[in-house]
Amino acid sequence: MQRAITSGIGGENVAENVEGRERYPINVRYAPDFRDDLEKLKGVVIATPSNAQVPLGELAKVSFSKGPTMIRDEDAALPGYVYLDLNTRDYGGFVDKASKLLREKLVLPAGYSFKWSREYEFELRAKERLKIILPVVFFVIFLLLYMVFHSVMEALVLIFPTVMR
Repeated sequence: MQRAITSGIGGENVAENVEGRERYPINVRYAPDFRDDLEKLKGVVIATPSNAQVPLGELAKVSFSKGPTMIRDEDAALPGYVYLDLNTRDYGGFVDKASKLLREKLVLPAGYSFKWSREYEFELRAKERLKIILPVVFFVIFLLLYMVFHSVMEALVLIFPTVMR
């Protein structure tokens, strides 16, 4: 039933037209005069699992209602956004202080939560990447130094000068 409604009213891409490097989807749906008439939509026949043909009007209440053109959600919850413009590049420090303050002062109703995103998420991803990349880079530099000097001790002294002295 859901597929009949979404494809008939909203349309379904069934193919793609290729013109040189450009591609255009071919969308099939009911004609505007059919999909704008409630009585005609109630008469759309839906196939049941037992192969019976039942009009949509007998299976569901069909009505028009005004609403947003798109409902945006994150993790199946409706989001609200607060944008901050910081005078610092230390997003991690700001988020730590702000999170602590919010946990102390803000009481969220059941089902509500807050999440930091954008630059803070980028910073967290970069830190995770560096945890992998830096050891690999130091190991490669160590190997190169060992190949040049043929000495483990000299390679270690050059990589970690303050540790070895």
